[in-house]
Amino acid sequence: MSGHTLQSPETAAFADFWYDAKAAAGGNLPAKSDLLRPAFTRFMPQVALTEEGDDGIPLYILFGTGLTRDFGRDLTGSTVLDQMTEEAKAQQFEHALAFAEQAAEGTVFGRWNIGRAATNTGRVVEYEGLTLPYYEPARQCVRHMTFAIVLDMLAYSEGEGMTIRYPEIKLEMFDALASRPEWMHLSPQAESVGA
Repeated sequence: MSGHTLQSPETAAFADFWYDAKAAAGGNLPAKSDLLRPAFTRFMPQVALTEEGDDGIPLYILFGTGLTRDFGRDLTGSTVLDQMTEEAKAQQFEHALAFAEQAAEGTVFGRWNIGRAATNTGRVVEYEGLTLPYYEPARQCVRHMTFAIVLDMLAYSEGEGMTIRYPEIKLEMFDALASRPEWMHLSPQAESVGA
């Protein structure tokens, strides 16, 4: 993938925050304590934390208040697949398998996506998500945190929530411990809107 990709200034800021924490950790996977700093509080409402379940499917162990508003309910305890169509689930498995086949053993993945979801009012909205890993020392495991934001918030109605997630419009998996991908920067169109 080439060119600028990120659509939201907040997603770009989240990427900056995580890569700064990784650099402060000596280029290693940041631990939870490396991330839970005052600068993280601005992202918390739009962050979901996941841990791999016994069946290998990630479970939401925390679902931020902004995400709860956007999805119309708290998905803590649900799997990441719960609101997806069968086609979307197949796409997720296909991308994860393809990444695993080409990645070196021990590679810790990151994931960026632009997705679509139907809301309880029947509208379709687009959202952007960036998933990055962290180390949870209490459980001695790698978990992931996803920052997700609806891209068309001006048209989002009070009480409206996502009910069905469709296949991703764009999806990129990458080695999170490698250098920040060249494409992981704010798109010029998003920069001009935010100016």
